[in-house]
Amino acid sequence: MLARLKSEIAYARGILRALTRSTTIGKSPQRTIGDYFDDWARAHADKPALIGQSESFTYRELDARTNRYARWARARGLTKGDTVCLMMPNRPEYIAIWLGLARIGVATALITTNLAGRSLAHCVAIVGAKIAIVDASMAQQFASAREDLPAGLLVYSHGAAPDGAPRVDHEVEAYEEATLAADERPALTINDPALYIFTSGTTGLPKAARITHSRVLRIMVGFAAATNATPRDRMFNCLPMYHTNGGVIATGVALAVGGSCYIRDRFSVSEFWSDAIARDCTLFIYVGE
Repeated sequence: MLARLKSEIAYARGILRALTRSTTIGKSPQRTIGDYFDDWARAHADKPALIGQSESFTYRELDARTNRYARWARARGLTKGDTVCLMMPNRPEYIAIWLGLARIGVATALITTNLAGRSLAHCVAIVGAKIAIVDASMAQQFASAREDLPAGLLVYSHGAAPDGAPRVDHEVEAYEEATLAADERPALTINDPALYIFTSGTTGLPKAARITHSRVLRIMVGFAAATNATPRDRMFNCLPMYHTNGGVIATGVALAVGGSCYIRDRFSVSEFWSDAIARDCTLFIYVGE
């Protein structure tokens, strides 16, 4: 009974911390996720931010990468209110892309990586995407939807795709990594969309949930407070980044406090604990009880 009481008290304190910290976000409605990340990057510049199996970023490097993607998008004619689809396995670059696009008011639709054909085309169509960024490993899967994709959709590959699509990972290198100038940043508020995250589609075709900057920030800051995370913590994330748990909560808990997040491509029963220990992880996120 005493142990249960202590657990309930700790839970209540976590909820109170989350409510207290997340309410501050609404007091500055002009400050969006890009502004908050600027603060985090300045405060923790050379600390590891995102650690992957093929690439890693410090806060400074992640900041630079997001600025490159923002400028790349502007050069492609994307503006506030536009949408880009992202279909990519778990990796740090995933965050760099959507965070960079969010800086200029472009929302990213996080495409479920097991979709193909008409279901995939449906997700692209309902968000009105102008561009799709597709990891090369998923090029053929994405091509299965070609006949049903919206006319005029531009497809960029991340990595060398069999169809020879233009490579965003090459093009982005041509753009400056410095902080965006005032004339490069449109007027945004926390009520503008940052992401579209899709339902599972178990009772029909997937539906797109509109996730605003406000919701992204409240999730990040709120869960960081609820878990009482610190700059010394490292999150282990093996959940799919096209869902809120893996794509926003896991990474957000780390970034909001100056900690780090280890990103694995998928969950492995046999390697989970050895991997967590080897990577010095102190937190992990899961679904279910």
